[in-house]
Amino acid sequence: MGNGPVDAQPGATKEQQRRGYLDEQAILIRWMQRYPHVDCSLTHGFNYRLWLNDEGTGFEYPDEIWLPWRAGRRCHLEVSFPVRIGDIIDYPYAECRPWLREMVREIGCDRLLWGTDFPVSARHSPETSQDRSASSYPRSSPSPQFQNRFCTYRQSRDWIEKYCREFLSDDDLAMLMGGTAAKLLGVREQVEAAMAGGAPRPASSAGDGARGKL
Repeated sequence: MGNGPVDAQPGATKEQQRRGYLDEQAILIRWMQRYPHVDCSLTHGFNYRLWLNDEGTGFEYPDEIWLPWRAGRRCHLEVSFPVRIGDIIDYPYAECRPWLREMVREIGCDRLLWGTDFPVSARHSPETSQDRSASSYPRSSPSPQFQNRFCTYRQSRDWIEKYCREFLSDDDLAMLMGGTAAKLLGVREQVEAAMAGGAPRPASSAGDGARGKL
């Protein structure tokens, strides 16, 4: 989600951009009220850079930022800190954990989706390399100004699965790391059967009737 018309205004201040972002959320809320039976998801999560504090050590955001999820149960959010903020905050993203904790409290893991923007968050250099300069990426790579390769695929999982267990239960992790996506896609039963070693059921069969979104 962008910041609305203010994005086209040269020299817009951070406060103007933040207000524009919240105005866009208000538009989303009105859309959800008009289409209350439609699932929606904010890909890439919040505009994390916009809410970074001046020291670059954490985030500051108003309570208003949670209104879309309080307004409707069918609104979801992708959790993808590394690809959006990884050039400022390094793995294992300790500064991001308080905001994720609040996401879990305010939104719930049944409406949060782990995301990587893969393969963008798959760093070409060895995991031990800390070289993040633009010259270290192949010419074909996305611009390091936005779609950056700041962590490996494993790190994109580990920062949540290993470092956020203080506030994430096993059930929370199961939903965040795939269960919510499976629910949205209507394949949760098949996924659970496959993980349990059973034969996955077809999405629908004759006589079952129409399958609605979960």
